[in-house]
Amino acid sequence: MTAVATREQIVAAADRLFYHHGYEPRDSPTAPAMSANEVDAILDAVIDARLADTRRMLEQWEAEESTRPAASCTTSRSS
Repeated sequence: MTAVATREQIVAAADRLFYHHGYEPRDSPTAPAMSANEVDAILDAVIDARLADTRRMLEQWEAEESTRPAASCTTSRSS
């Protein structure tokens, strides 16, 4: 496994932990093994990964939208 793949797995696991348990370094089960600075660095990586995922999703939506024909806005009114 490459270093990049290992890092991605760590960030994904941390994302799940932060999502399910919140972010409090002193209450973390890994707190004795990691400093607050290390936990902060992992949280930064999780946030960066989420932002990148969101950007990719938005770019995909924009690309899909640009390939769709324009919808006409017609409404029928009955008198």
